[in-house]
Amino acid sequence: MVDQNGSIFFQYPYKDREHVTTAINSPLYRVSDANPVPAEVKSKALLYPEPNSRQATKSYLIKGDLVSVVDATGGWCNVRYKGKSKTIVKWLQCDLLAPR
Repeated sequence: MVDQNGSIFFQYPYKDREHVTTAINSPLYRVSDANPVPAEVKSKALLYPEPNSRQATKSYLIKGDLVSVVDATGGWCNVRYKGKSKTIVKWLQCDLLAPR
């Protein structure tokens, strides 16, 4: 998808059947609020309020942070991160996570 300025703000993450099959078979796509999937952040990951790359929040997670994936759609994972003082629930790109 392209914004009014011609900048790409969303690109569908699945290019072919193999990418779709890999995503469907990933534990990250077998989540629910009752059964979150534990995962580890692979590299710095910007957090988003919605499952799109239109506008990131100022928050991010770093390599090694542990999260619970509570939802996944279109290459985006909704994660719950328990910090020292509060719990954050935001979206990030699923390819930045490794299931544990």
